[in-house]
Amino acid sequence: MEGFAPIGWDSRRAGAAPGTFTEHLRENVGIDPVTGLDTGARFELRVAQELKRAARGGHPTAVAVFELTGWHTLDADVPEAATLLVRAAAVVTEELRDIDTVGWLRGARFAALLPMCDRASAHNAARRVTRQLTELSTLEVSAGFASTSEIAGWDLLDAAEAAMQPVATNPLIAAPSSARMKAAV
Repeated sequence: MEGFAPIGWDSRRAGAAPGTFTEHLRENVGIDPVTGLDTGARFELRVAQELKRAARGGHPTAVAVFELTGWHTLDADVPEAATLLVRAAAVVTEELRDIDTVGWLRGARFAALLPMCDRASAHNAARRVTRQLTELSTLEVSAGFASTSEIAGWDLLDAAEAAMQPVATNPLIAAPSSARMKAAV
């Protein structure tokens, strides 16, 4: 298989040396071509790996989920919809630490894996990202988070998605000490 490249594959355009299509695939499988983020499957794999690492090291890990609610009402073929998706991906990535991993789940839903992050730190990170996303678009933003400091096992991403709420009623923006995020506990 070495040296194989599909017809039309241009190694210069792909940023690879000639004959390295196999390496290019290895590095880019699981990367969304629009946002440049991990796809949902790759993100879930990274969560599983981090949860194992966290269990060995005894440190908490958190996941935060963000969504531009109503993005699906935009015509996906309209360049503005794709541009908004790319800008939202950039906002989520820029507001987090270098060790955090951001993934694109579906539609305009993003998730962030926050290693060595307890509930309070996850709350602060989610608040920063949510505030920036609300400034990005007129679409409603929903967010939720969960931390292994409250949730045992492998259900972290599910718990974060279950905790999602619109910004209008979301304590990530309104009242940080609110009990409305108890679904994440």
